[in-house]
This record gives sequence, C-alpha cells and structure tokens, in this order.
Amino acid sequence: MNCEEIKNDEGDHQLCSKNAESETVSTGTGDKTENTLCSNVLEKIGTKESVNDDRSCESDNSTLETDQKFEILQIYKPSLISVEVGAFQNVQSKNLEFSKILFLFFALENRDIQRFGISWSKFDDSCLDAISNNWSDLREICLLECQRLTTKAVMKLGTDCKQLRKVNLQGVTFIHDVAVVPFMKTGNLVNLNLAECNITDVVLIELAAKSMATLESLDLSWCDEEVTQRGLNVLCSKEGPNLKSLSLRMLPATNLTLALIAKNLWNLRSINLSSVKAINNESIISLVKSLRLLDCVDLSWNVDVGDEAVEAVLIYCTLLNTLVLSGLKRLTSTPFFAIISDIKQWKRCKSLLQYKHKEREILREMKEEHLSSDEEYEELHMPYRSTTYAANLKFLSLEYCDGIDDQKMQEIVAICRGSLKIVDYYSEDLEPILLGYMHMQQLRKIQVDRLGIKPETFPYIFAQKYGMKVHLRDPSSYTPLIEPGGRDGKARSLTLGRDHQKTKAQIAQFSNRDAREYEAQLERIVAAIDPLIDNAPVYLPHLTGSFTDTFKTLPAVTTLLKSLKLMGKDADAFYELMTAPTTKILDKWFESEPLKATLATDSVIGAMMSPKSPGSGYVLLHHVMGELEGIKGAWGYVEGGMGAVSKAISNCATDHGAHVFVNKPITEILSRNDQVEGVKLDDGTEIKAKAVLSNATPKITYLNLIKKGILPENLTSELENFDYTSPVTKINVAVKEIPNFTADPNTTPGQPMPHHRCTIHLNCEHTDLIHQGYLDAQAGIYSQKPMIEMVIPSSLDSTIAPPGAHVCLFFTQYTPYKLTNGQWDEETKNAYADLIFDTVEQYAPGFKASVIGRDILTPPDLEATFGLTGGSIFHGAMSLDQLYMSRPISRFSNYRSPITGLYLCGSGAHPGGGVMGAAGRLASQAVLSDFKRL
Repeated sequence: MNCEEIKNDEGDHQLCSKNAESETVSTGTGDKTENTLCSNVLEKIGTKESVNDDRSCESDNSTLETDQKFEILQIYKPSLISVEVGAFQNVQSKNLEFSKILFLFFALENRDIQRFGISWSKFDDSCLDAISNNWSDLREICLLECQRLTTKAVMKLGTDCKQLRKVNLQGVTFIHDVAVVPFMKTGNLVNLNLAECNITDVVLIELAAKSMATLESLDLSWCDEEVTQRGLNVLCSKEGPNLKSLSLRMLPATNLTLALIAKNLWNLRSINLSSVKAINNESIISLVKSLRLLDCVDLSWNVDVGDEAVEAVLIYCTLLNTLVLSGLKRLTSTPFFAIISDIKQWKRCKSLLQYKHKEREILREMKEEHLSSDEEYEELHMPYRSTTYAANLKFLSLEYCDGIDDQKMQEIVAICRGSLKIVDYYSEDLEPILLGYMHMQQLRKIQVDRLGIKPETFPYIFAQKYGMKVHLRDPSSYTPLIEPGGRDGKARSLTLGRDHQKTKAQIAQFSNRDAREYEAQLERIVAAIDPLIDNAPVYLPHLTGSFTDTFKTLPAVTTLLKSLKLMGKDADAFYELMTAPTTKILDKWFESEPLKATLATDSVIGAMMSPKSPGSGYVLLHHVMGELEGIKGAWGYVEGGMGAVSKAISNCATDHGAHVFVNKPITEILSRNDQVEGVKLDDGTEIKAKAVLSNATPKITYLNLIKKGILPENLTSELENFDYTSPVTKINVAVKEIPNFTADPNTTPGQPMPHHRCTIHLNCEHTDLIHQGYLDAQAGIYSQKPMIEMVIPSSLDSTIAPPGAHVCLFFTQYTPYKLTNGQWDEETKNAYADLIFDTVEQYAPGFKASVIGRDILTPPDLEATFGLTGGSIFHGAMSLDQLYMSRPISRFSNYRSPITGLYLCGSGAHPGGGVMGAAGRLASQAVLSDFKRL
C-alpha cells in the first residue's frame, strides 16, 4: 500500500504525500461528484490522472479537447444562510469544458471566492493573474500540476492575496524561491504543499523565520534536487507548536534532523520519512519517545531501519492509526510478537485503563515540557501503550518486507483482528525474484482474461478514484502466419481492431466477401441480450409457486420479453448461434481459413469444446461484449495486472467502512437451522455474520465449505454434476526483449509495435488445427499443435518489467486435467512448455533465447493455486445447459442458496465468466433486498 492511498475513518489523508490531494474524481459527462467538505480544501480536488503537459502556445479562447478537460473545478463561496464566521458551502463541483477566456470572465464576475482548487494543464499566468487581481479575499488555493505557471504570476498571487492561509503548489515545477516567499510574509500561512517544486534552502530558511509559528501542515516531498541537510536542519531547529503534519519524503534528512524534530515539533500527528535513507533505528526511537501523539507514520524504504525502530513506534505511539513499513528489508516479525508477549502483565494493568483513557485526552493538550517525560512516566505508561496497539491501528503496510514470511504475516493479522481495516502484503514464497520484473507469483494475477467491466458494476469514476488504471487495446487481435502468402513472397498476418476501414483492408487480404454485416449482426444480438446479462434471470421455482412468488418474477420475465423483442429479425440467427457449431456460422460469412480460425478462438476460449461442437457459437459474442470507458467491444489491460481490479474494489470497500483481511483461508461456512451464522478460518477463529457472500466456485461453496448432511442429498448430487472441465494451461514468461515476428519485423529494436499490444493468435492457420487439438485432449494427451493466445501487457504497462524487457503471458489449449499416460509432474509440464516455446520460435525467431524465467500453471495448478475447480477460469463450463436460469442449477439461480443468508456472487452464477463484475453486482442486489429479513 502506498501512503498516498491511506486515509483515516473520516476520509482525511493522514500523510503529506504525492497524491494527498487526490480524493475526488470527475467524469467526462459533466455530472456532479458528491464530496464532503473537510478541514483542508486542498484535499478536495480531483485526481491528476492524464494531466496533459502540452506547453505549446494556444489562443485564450480555444476550448479544451476531450482529454484536456478540467479534472475538477471546485469553487467555494461564503454561506449566505449561516451566520457562523468561516462557514462555507460547495456551490460548484463539475467537470467542465472550459476555455481560458470564460475563466477570465468568471474570475471578474465572482470576486468573493474564498476557496479554489484546480488541476488543468492549460491554467497559465493569465488565469492566475485574474485571480490575483479580483479575489482579494481568497483564503485557500490549490494549483495541482499547473505547470504553465511562472515565478512572476505565483509571486503576484502571494503579494495580492494577503488572506491566503492554505497554499498547494504541488507539481508547479517551473517556479523559483522568490515565488514562494510572499506567502510567508502575511503571517497567516497554515498549510503549505511544495511537493515536486524546484525550491532550495532559501525557502526553508524563510519558513523557519516567518511561518513556523502558524504552520499546521508542511509537505516538502521530492524537493530533493536543491534542498540540503543544512536547510532541513535550520527549518527543524525552529519551534513549530502548531505543526501537525510533516512530509520529508526523499529529502536528505539525517539523525540530527530527527533529533531537532523531536525537540521542536512535538505536536506532530503525522510524519512521512519515506526513502530518507540517512536515518537509523536509534534516531527513530528517540523521535517517537518525544512525539507520542503520532497517529500516522511512514518509514518505508529506509535501508537502516529495522525491528528496534518499529517496536518503538508500536510501543510509544498509542494513538497510531496508520503505519507504512513497505520495503524495510531489515524488518522481521519480531516487533509484532514482542509487543504481545507479556499479555498477562498487561491484563494486571487493566484497572488502570479507564484512568489512562481520560489521560490520553489530556495528552493532546499538554505542552512541550510535559511531553519530555522522565523514566517514571515512561514506566507507568508502557503497559497501557502496548495494549492500545491492536485497538487503534487501522492500516498496516508491509509490502516487500522480505524478512516476514507468510506464516508470520498471518499470525500478525490474527493479533490485530478486529481493528485493522487492511493489511497490505505480497506473498513471495514460490520462485526466486527476477530483479525488476513483477514477481512470478504476482504474474499469476495478470490473467489473460481481458478487462471489460460494465459501467453499471464499477463506474469509471470510482475505478479511477480507487486506483484502477486501464490501458485500452487497439488493435486487439493479431494472427501471424508462417508460410509466405503475399505477393512479395513474405509471410502474411491479420490484424483486427476498432477501425473498420483498417480491419476491412486486413480482411481483404484473405476474403473477398464483405463481412461487415457479420460484425453488425453480432452487435445487434449483444444489444438484445445485454438486458439479460445486466439483470437476474427468471427464477423457475417462483413461476410455479404462490401468487406472491410469481409476482416477484415479473421484472425478470419483463426483461426476457424485452430482449426477445429487441432481437426481432435476428432471433433466428441468435438461435443458430446458441445451438450450431462455430464453423457452420463462420462458413456463412467468410472464405479464408486464417480469418475463420482467428475468430473461432473466441468461441472455444476456456472451454473443452471444438469449433465443430454444437453450441460453441455462443462464446463468439464474447469478443463484442466487452465495454470500457463507454466504448462497446473494447477490452484492455489493467495497469499492474488483474490484481489491481481487486485492489480498487478493496479500496472502495474500506473507504465505505469495510474491513479487508488477506491470506486468511476459510474452512467452513457456519449455519444453524438453515440460517447462516458466519465463517470459520483455518486457525479456528469464527467470524459471525448475518450474510455471507462467496465468490468461490459452486463446488467449493456448497460441497467443500458446508458440512455434509446440511444440504439435501438430491441437491448435492445435482451440484456434483455441474461441469468444470477445462482445457487451459497458462504460462507466464519473463523475456529480456520484445518478440520479433517474421510476418511484421520490428522497425525499431526494443520498441513495441501496435501488434504487440494485441492478443496474438498462433497455430491459427486453419480451424482443423484447433479441432485436432481438442481431439488430442479427448484422448487424454495434451495437444501436439496447441491453440495459443499470447499477450504482452508490458507493451502498454511499463510497471511490470524493467525498461526494454517484457512479460509474455500464454493462454494455451488443449490440456486435459487428467492425462491418460502419466500425470502433470515437472517433467511433463516443462515438456509442454517447451512445445509452446518451439511453436513461438517458428513465428518469432529468437524468442527462446530471450526467455529468462517462466511459470507453468496446468489445470490442476489453477485449481490448487486459485481455487478454480477443475482449472475452469469461468467457474464452470459456459455451455447452453449451464447458462442463465440454469447457472449453477435452476433451483438456485437467483444467487441465493438453501441456507438463508448465503449467496453466490462469483462466475459460477449468472451471467458467468469474464471480468465484468455482473454476478457480484446482481448478488449484492439480492442481499440488499433480503437484508432486513435476515
């Protein structure tokens, strides 16, 4: 967890950090984004995603392009209905297409603005001068990443707006020291954020002389180019009785700096010492002994910080809410267990606790001399301080702390259970780390399954707000061929994307038929069945039940009838799509085998069926069902891998009060008298709950986690017959260079080309190759000519591999769960992987030599690692008999179960697989509908 992402229960950021202001996200529709006013307006502006840095001169009256809109514009006026001095109301919070000339008129006509925040790449000196000339009563301003501003304009702002108390200049990189000095002369300055600014020691010396008495928050993160130890020591040698938040991230602070902070900044509540590097355990121990009111501490990425310092933080900082320890290579689990080792002694001190609670409030008001406690004071409070550790800590980040293994981490979570909201930690226990690459265990999170989340499930505004960034792919499909076939005697390839003209030209290489109507027909069918995907299915038991039950099915029946009506003349085509083999459908529209084979892969992906199998045509719809950022048929890569989707949802959940625990396996779903009571963890802990939602497979949920005998025998028999057959083996590969395909050679060494961003289809010269691979699997052997889908997410996402190097992910078929001759041992797995690499080598010579690491996941591995029964990525086959009202079984297709309060919310429920979140959304609606009756 990055400290930028951490908030307390009231939503206030607790660390002065790079994105400490990013809390509200705007959309491209102009809709209002609701937010609550908090004490710091600088925390209430929009995210700075995709801020353009186009510094070319443009006319003032030019409107913004789509990608250059205001990310947020918040304007605050004095309340007209409140007599309370200083009361404000938010009168405007919109995403606007706003020209500079309109802003100048706005500034002229609204002279009573007191709070203003903006993040806009075109906000320049003329805009800021308009503020300086007209808003003399301005109190708070944030100019996040406004990189067109110059020293002269910023200095004029400080000179003219003498009422300014809170100033955020984060990312305004082209200003110098003299621009900042006027803000300090007024004597009003309370909050100052200079993160990423090009300042020197001069500013720190001025701050020490003129503003330390009033400052409450100071952020100097990443000002490391010109700021020196001398400047920091001068700043911290000045008493700051009101300073509560200080960020020195990346600055050259030393042990002497920390000693000065301990002596003079004794009222601090939040301190960020991330990547300071020149500090050690002893200086941190001395610091926290003096700063006992700290509730937020970041010590991440300091090479000389270890167990002693962390233990001191846990002991002395009794109000600790957030603790970030990422990247502490010397840290072990020792401090966490030392804190609780003498719990019996703490219990003897229980009689003191009521008194101590009152005393804690008194501590907040104590002066410096009282905080410099003597040994008697320290001895008295040690037991109390220890017991409050688990009670107050809400956020703990232990990312990349190599000294803490999985078992110890789980024990730490158990210690803090009931208080910690989230523990951030990566498991790295399987393979050695390939330096600079995402760890192989983490690569397993980067599924080949492309992202196509529907906006109804997780609106893009929330996705961005909670840290999910998606790279759209266009073009989306690339099929290289081995044999020369072009007029020039070179190998050909087929590239498909959203550009219809380019796609038509590509298809024309292989087929003379105009196939535009094929795509249009599929899109019409998808539009017709979209309501069925977005809504719960018809629940058959209710149709034959009481009048009340029948009435409950009315919305689902209405949706079904609506879809049938929308289908209209395409009804026959839809019926054929659901029942006919893929080959029959494609033969109607296309002539070329490479084209038909490429499209046929969508019909069998993740399914143990052939393009010649009846009913395989349904999954053809998959490639036009996706939707991203409002673009139909679009798919993308999530930055950092598919685990980032879970992380974003987790961030959203915790922001709304949820508690998230990781690495805590559940062994049983508890129930009594057909009513759910909670879950039991593998360590024996029982967690009580009125409702339990499971996104595990139906088999794990109903047959593994519920004790035998609770569910009726006929029901368990029906669940046991649910088909989980999977043909998939996934291979994650780290390579030192981008593959070079013969059909489309790299034009610039090491530079990804458009086709590298696609799903790359290999062994797709003919649909018969795919069918033969299926027949091999039916015979109990892996395919001798495997169907291969290859993606290179690092071609768009640079965060998962070192510069110039790449990550390749292979989604391959067909590999049966059980082999007729032998088993999936290491020798067999490596033989199959070698077969895959030999195939890639034929299309891209030199690939095998570029491989420096690989991770092979066969169907049994997918089951053991991710809990995917049978290795099925869809939590069960997507055949016609296991869809809609038959998923997982007709008696419980409405997300509920025989146990009241237990719900199925994963891909084993309608509408099935694919990263779109529809099943979770529909299951949550069922919970909300039932909750008052649980």
